[in-house]
Amino acid sequence: MPRVLAMMLSGMCTSVQAALDEMFAQSHGLTGRWRECSDRAFAKMRRGFSAQVFDQLNVTLLALARPLMDAHRWHGLRVVAADGSRLCVSTRRGAELDADHYAFALYLPGAELTLHATLHPADGS
Repeated sequence: MPRVLAMMLSGMCTSVQAALDEMFAQSHGLTGRWRECSDRAFAKMRRGFSAQVFDQLNVTLLALARPLMDAHRWHGLRVVAADGSRLCVSTRRGAELDADHYAFALYLPGAELTLHATLHPADGS
């Protein structure tokens, strides 16, 4: 269960099925991929999670990250970094992708922990 939750929170950069196959391969000590669960079965199982699981996980993750958050200080102030990017976002199937949104994030350097992130339309609306 902890591996499944970690995978869900890690911001997968591949398809759900590919991430599942890699996770199960790692749990068996293998490299590559190992098919043990379909993405549909995973979606069904994910619906069964209680929101309380994520609340408790959030508390635990913040407690573990607190030393990293407090370690990087300059004259008593917390050091943060900012990053902004123009993104191509489409909300409709078949719609053309245009660089029409800005993403902005504040994060802790070194810990690579995102403190805040937002997404804004480029036209300001």
